[in-house]
Amino acid sequence: FSDNPEYSLGYCTSAFIPFPVYLPTEEHKTWTIVKTSTSLQVHCNGVEVANIVFSEAADAECEEKLRQDIEKIWFSSSDTASDEYRPMPTGKYYHFFCKH
Repeated sequence: FSDNPEYSLGYCTSAFIPFPVYLPTEEHKTWTIVKTSTSLQVHCNGVEVANIVFSEAADAECEEKLRQDIEKIWFSSSDTASDEYRPMPTGKYYHFFCKH
């Protein structure tokens, strides 16, 4: 990872945004993504590294689009950090694994 990794979320961010906190320093990173009806929370190795509140997003479509059920998760072809994706049985939590 770079010293200042960034993320982007379709319909919610118009550009890549730096994570608001430093990521954990462990080489292997387990990401947990939790979607509620009002926000998307991203955890890395158990530490919350982003909390995107749909109603506060720059893009007006964010709240409308992200309240809907998730149909698929897509990783950009430029993603060089993700090694694996494993959905949880409940369908509410999403994990992906990264290492640098």
